[in-house]
Amino acid sequence: MVKSSIHLFVIYLLGCFLFSGCANIVPPVGGPRDSLSPKLVKASPSLNATNFQGNRINLQFDEFVELQNIYENVIITPTQERFPQIDARLRNITIKLKDTLKPATTYTIQFGNAIRDVNEGNILSNFSYVFSTGNKLDSMILEGRVLLAENGKVDSTLIVMLHGNLNDSAVYKENPLYITRLNGKGYFKFEHLPARKFILYALKGAGGRKYTSNKMLFAFADSIVNTASNNQPVNLYAFVAEPNNLKTQNVAEIKTKLTDKKIRYQLNLENGVQ
Repeated sequence: MVKSSIHLFVIYLLGCFLFSGCANIVPPVGGPRDSLSPKLVKASPSLNATNFQGNRINLQFDEFVELQNIYENVIITPTQERFPQIDARLRNITIKLKDTLKPATTYTIQFGNAIRDVNEGNILSNFSYVFSTGNKLDSMILEGRVLLAENGKVDSTLIVMLHGNLNDSAVYKENPLYITRLNGKGYFKFEHLPARKFILYALKGAGGRKYTSNKMLFAFADSIVNTASNNQPVNLYAFVAEPNNLKTQNVAEIKTKLTDKKIRYQLNLENGVQ
């Protein structure tokens, strides 16, 4: 009886190969969609490395990754004259720095939304790689919010900047030392800053980092910020200057106009007017 059953099973299998009437055997398909963003598994040099030397960094992830819009997403601070070379290959992202690094300085490479996995496009949001050319990481923090002076709304495309040159003219003559973005609610946060004095600005332009037109949204802190002693959030109010020639309108005059607009906005809020 057992032998007969075996014979019948063998005949059935032969029939499946010889005749098209039998169903094809296929591997299972489907399954849950991958919704997880890539994870960093190794960095060389390691995250938060000190006494950094050389100009190459390698980041290894747990799955295949790609880069999107690196020039719009990636920010390195203190700022560099030449943008680094950044490449993705399989599970690795390599960074080649082109500028000479300053001694005893903490650097941060912010990737924004540039890193995503290849299969599903899951984004590794706001990933940063931090290292120092000195024997310690700078640890000062500066945070706050930027609102539009006219109505208190948020424009999250503004960038926030710190200048080490404390003269008003720095905002249209020099690139800033530090840059960061706003989140969707208008908040910003600088981390790993040195303990020193800065002037704080925010502006909006076509990828620019200088105040080159009075048609640009522009904001500033009322006074110099000192990261060694400042531990309170800083609120900035952005506005567009009157349509005068920028060359005849210095930053002090622009600040006066913005202060007037900010006061009017604050008074409206107190009186319940929007």
